[in-house]
Amino acid sequence: MNKPSLNGVNKQSQNGIHDIVDTKDSVRTYINMIRSNILPIVLITISSVIITIIYVLYAKDIYKSTSTIKINRPQGSVLSSSLIPEFQDFITDRYISNEIEVLKSYKIRESVAINLLDSFKATQNYEKFYYIFDHNSNGESNLMSVAAIADILSAIVKIDQKRGLDVVDIVAESPAKYEAMLIANLYSKLYQTFSLDLSREELTNLTGYLKEEKRKNLMNCQVSKMIFRFISKTED
Repeated sequence: MNKPSLNGVNKQSQNGIHDIVDTKDSVRTYINMIRSNILPIVLITISSVIITIIYVLYAKDIYKSTSTIKINRPQGSVLSSSLIPEFQDFITDRYISNEIEVLKSYKIRESVAINLLDSFKATQNYEKFYYIFDHNSNGESNLMSVAAIADILSAIVKIDQKRGLDVVDIVAESPAKYEAMLIANLYSKLYQTFSLDLSREELTNLTGYLKEEKRKNLMNCQVSKMIFRFISKTED
């Protein structure tokens, strides 16, 4: 009857003992490293806790307000709209991109800034506004200029198109909840007013153009009639 090899068992046992000894040595090494650097570790931990507490206590809450606008591309004439129907989606996206740039323009931001200042002057409530003030180190809150507020608006207002939709989201951020809501609503309202004024201007220009063409056609008709009468008399 074959007996198991004692040399093999002893070798395996010795390898297991060596692994256990190596593990214990590694743990001891780590413990010794921690003990030798206990002061820096404690200082770093305490500093992290203090910084976290200070941030939680003094950090300002940021409120977000979103206003949504549906942008419809003006419909052209029947002839122009049927020329390239396969490019209608591309043309619509391009038109919406142009309108987004209009929303980001200085003209709109300037109008929003003026309305923000007017709203504050009407309410005189400092708690409802934040970005319209110059918060200096002395603790004083002075009203900023229209140009300065317009520059701030470019950083705190995000305007993006919803993917696959003819809808644009206007997201305004501010530590003052009322101010964030007011900014988003002002952007939406001012864009609608701007778009309506632009449509009226285009309609006025088109009406004037049609009247001028009508006048020219009438003159051409009168000239044609005069020529026809002259020729008729000449033949007679």
